[in-house]
Amino acid sequence: MKCSILFSFILVLLLPIFLSAQTVTGKLVDQNSNGLSGLYLNLYINTKVYDATSDSEGSFTFNNVTDVRKNILPAGYAVSENYPNPFNPRTRMLITLPDNGMVNVNVVNILGQKVVKEIKGYYGAGTSSIDLELNGLPNGIYFATVHLDNKYTVVRKLMLIYGSQHLSSVNHDNSSLSIPNKSILDYNSTLETKIDSLVVTGSLIGKKIFTNLPGIIDNSLDLGNLIINAPPAIPTGIKVINGDNKVDLSWIKNLENDLAGYEIYYSTSYNGKYYLIGSSATNYYADSGAANGVLNYYAVSAYNDSGNECGLSKDIAYATPRPEGFNQTIYDYRKYPDTSGYSFSIYSVVAYDSSVTDFFFENYNGNYYLDVYNDTDILDAGPTNDIYDIPFAPATGWSPAKDAMAIVGHTYVIWTWDNHYAKIRVKNITSERIVFDWAYQLVWGNTQLKPIAGRIHGKTRESLLRTSVRK
Repeated sequence: MKCSILFSFILVLLLPIFLSAQTVTGKLVDQNSNGLSGLYLNLYINTKVYDATSDSEGSFTFNNVTDVRKNILPAGYAVSENYPNPFNPRTRMLITLPDNGMVNVNVVNILGQKVVKEIKGYYGAGTSSIDLELNGLPNGIYFATVHLDNKYTVVRKLMLIYGSQHLSSVNHDNSSLSIPNKSILDYNSTLETKIDSLVVTGSLIGKKIFTNLPGIIDNSLDLGNLIINAPPAIPTGIKVINGDNKVDLSWIKNLENDLAGYEIYYSTSYNGKYYLIGSSATNYYADSGAANGVLNYYAVSAYNDSGNECGLSKDIAYATPRPEGFNQTIYDYRKYPDTSGYSFSIYSVVAYDSSVTDFFFENYNGNYYLDVYNDTDILDAGPTNDIYDIPFAPATGWSPAKDAMAIVGHTYVIWTWDNHYAKIRVKNITSERIVFDWAYQLVWGNTQLKPIAGRIHGKTRESLLRTSVRK
């Protein structure tokens, strides 16, 4: 590619800026070129959003796109139309700068793909010529994007037609520079308006986002056929596990060969608005931004290599993160009464007869028990691998004796006196102490807590209703 740089000075007058209503058109098709009707489109340009719906043949039109400016370059700047145009295969533009500055030129096809190596250089004040050679490329329309001083962008439409006029060689001497007619030097340059994205949504295709689209430089822009491949299937089998300021999610892995990943969303209600919180390349995601005591609903979508995203999962998946603790120790109330109980509400070891005690440990003739008072309930949920194996409190099975035999490896569910859900898992027992992991739900009356089953516990405990234990 040849690039000749020659200099001369010209005077530029600053003229007004005005808005021009533009039209953007195109067609949505599947991989078989069939039109896709009834899809919703949002065109994002700067801070504005334009809406359209594809018709029965898949065509769409955005009218009155007014962010496109016929913008006069500041005094001292100019970019000529390329000449000749049409050309074969070399054409030229004149670039004018008020001072020494940087110029970048990129040439793309109608799909926005670069077709030649970028021209980048430091040019002197005045007018310089830049030759563009598209040798070996197919006939058609191309766009040259000219960046001036990293501040201004001008786009020129190039028409490559073999057999048309060829640009003859020119002498590189300044005095031999052939300046075209003044009308060619365009001081009323249309600055490129960049399309940030085009988002297409529909019940069958989910969501597809198009980026790197051509900029708008004329009164109309035809995007041509935009292909939307079928998106992946909607993920199913969403599971959530509560943690301490954390929620772990998993789901059944999609089997599509072109699967690229998953998007994870949350909402404050099942039918509410869902917000994107992250992405995952696998069928697992950890929401480390979840706050204890706050109810979150989750949904997952999948997207493929083409960027097509399916709809949100339909499973009812919700969680309320809660505090948890590990390797906590309490002692036999008969020998160590002041350190035999535990209170979830203050995350602390307490005396067995404290007004905030939720349960306490007892060694009764070599048999080990977890005891609660009359206004509290406990049940043995059986052997578990860890504290997370029991996600919800069961509706039945509470101990009428207000105690449960302590067994290593078992998890116990406790309905506290102030109407909260808690669970502990026994890790170790000796004659004097018990070691356990625990988790406690902060939200009073939350549906993920223990079922209330027709009765409400008071929030304020006036006294310990159970005044004696085993004799």
